[in-house]
Amino acid sequence: MSDTEAASIDYSQLLADMQAGIRENNPELKKQGYPTYELVGWAEPPHYDQAEHKLYWAQELLFEGGDASTLNYFVRILGRGGVLEMNVIGDMKALPEINQKAPTLLSMVNFKDGQLYDQFDATTDATAAYGLAGLIAGGVAAKAGLFKVILGILAASWKFIAIGVVALGGVIARFFGARKG
Repeated sequence: MSDTEAASIDYSQLLADMQAGIRENNPELKKQGYPTYELVGWAEPPHYDQAEHKLYWAQELLFEGGDASTLNYFVRILGRGGVLEMNVIGDMKALPEINQKAPTLLSMVNFKDGQLYDQFDATTDATAAYGLAGLIAGGVAAKAGLFKVILGILAASWKFIAIGVVALGGVIARFFGARKG
């Protein structure tokens, strides 16, 4: 995953997109019996530590029927072949304490030698299709992106899928036909 976009991400626009995605998804949550929620805003705006390859941000959420906001605090540590995710969920009042204690906790967590972000080898290692903004947006971006990819694959290969279904039907018909005879 490239971190070159870190300084150019428009976090205000990203927040607006995430809020819109949550509003769009809330009817489905309600339909499934879950409480809806609102992303009030950044409790701590996203920031990226270039030297440590760590991405930090916190969200303030308000759940339907709740009288107090919830804090979702996120840290993503980039490695050569993946991302370590650390999340803290609590009351908004806990943010100062989390900010105070997080550096101590994070100093104990890192990738082993050979798996560090700086040890990425473009000739052998795979690169993620999303960047830092995708890590922050998470499900909202992934959901939209995944559906676009699936629809694109289906649209491009519908003939092959149809042939496969017909062939599978023929195999099943022969199998059951052989049992009758």
